[in-house]
Amino acid sequence: MAQVISKRSAEKYAGQNAIFAMFCFDSAELRVCLLEEWFVEKVTACRTMREKQKYAKDCLINMSPDDDNCPFKLSNLTFVLYSDFITQRKARKGKHRGKMMSLGNASYEQSQSALKHLFRMSKYPMSADFFNSLKQFTKGIRRHVADKKVREGDVAIVGKKKMGFNVFKTICELMMKEHCEEYIFARAFLILEWNLMARSENVVDAHILHVHWEDDCLVFRFVKSKGDQIGRNRDQEWHVYANPHNPAICPVLALACYIFSNPGVFSVSEDEINDDQEDGEVEAQVGDGAGRPASCKGRLFPGDHQYD
Repeated sequence: MAQVISKRSAEKYAGQNAIFAMFCFDSAELRVCLLEEWFVEKVTACRTMREKQKYAKDCLINMSPDDDNCPFKLSNLTFVLYSDFITQRKARKGKHRGKMMSLGNASYEQSQSALKHLFRMSKYPMSADFFNSLKQFTKGIRRHVADKKVREGDVAIVGKKKMGFNVFKTICELMMKEHCEEYIFARAFLILEWNLMARSENVVDAHILHVHWEDDCLVFRFVKSKGDQIGRNRDQEWHVYANPHNPAICPVLALACYIFSNPGVFSVSEDEINDDQEDGEVEAQVGDGAGRPASCKGRLFPGDHQYD
């Protein structure tokens, strides 16, 4: 039941809900009203704020309806209490650090998603009135954030700026001049990302059984993506063509250099890959924090921390 979201999303939601738990713990009234006694006792026993936050996050990651181990008394939670918490949250970095109502839309929306997941993984249902009020409140928050940016002259860009083609080309040319093997990997990784128009995570998980030649192009398939979590479009093909006019950004040349430098990537048979996957289902899943197994047979870029 917990697999409804990815492990990474579950950890982010737990972090958001841990902030709410500490907000309740710091208030004598909310501590009694919204937090379970066993949780309050454990948090009180922690010596530092960091230990308290870590314990709260661990509790929220491990909670499930069957175990009835939710640290909140969600039956007592009202929209008024939760909206009061949201409006009192303060920015932790940037020029608005320490100011209330200064978070970005992404933070507010993640708080809402985290609360929904908290209800989903507990024994408590979220009432229709609570849900509708929260939905309207979030729309109001979006307008507030947009109006605030206009008044203060903030740039509307959130997250990373896009990479222009000239920047991409220059990076590839600089990497091509380097002699270290790391640059061979990095150039192949970057050029494939660019040509596939894919997220880093898709390239990290690219599998040799999902890559083949078709006429004059390489064909990639992604069994899963952020927009297709359950693999409905697993048969969709992504075509990558060579660029003989500019070797520095040619994906076929970059991939060829990488494969010749790492011949072991294609030295594994399909039977070995299948046997390894069966063993991986039995053994404990040890990976890079994103739910990936330690064994990487069949991966185009094997390793547990290739994203990093």
